Amino acid sequence: FSPNRGKKEIIMEKELTVSGGVIHPGQIAGINKHYRKYSFRTFLQAQQRLGIEKIELWCGTPHVFLDGRTAVDAVGLKKEMGAYGVSAIALTCPSMSYQYQYSALPEHREQSLAYFSQGLKLACELECPIMTLNIFYVIIQSFF
Repeated sequence: FSPNRGKKEIIMEKELTVSGGVIHPGQIAGINKHYRKYSFRTFLQAQQRLGIEKIELWCGTPHVFLDGRTAVDAVGLKKEMGAYGVSAIALTCPSMSYQYQYSALPEHREQSLAYFSQGLKLACELECPIMTLNIFYVIIQSFF
């Protein structure tokens, strides 16, 4: 679901029927990665409009800058999400296209560990139960 582009607007009904079952908005988690060219507020507004209350928070600019040195303002972030009725159920610390790798060479290991430690700290402060290292899309066979 993208922000309103022109005259078309996607509005989620109370449920979405797919082959083999029904998906309710409460079962969907939006992710801000697809809104990189928009503000974090625009992403949150879209989730609220769609009735989505849970998100996977992707830690990437311009929304959430995460590195190994600087703490993220978790209190402010949680307050902003709460203002739109949204909470994070997963926090993603991207490592595929960034300099931080969980299998880093010895000379980069300390920086990488500091980065992932900051991610764990942020996840705890946001009361987020899951931290992922990359974004993965899972297809549940029972739906298809």
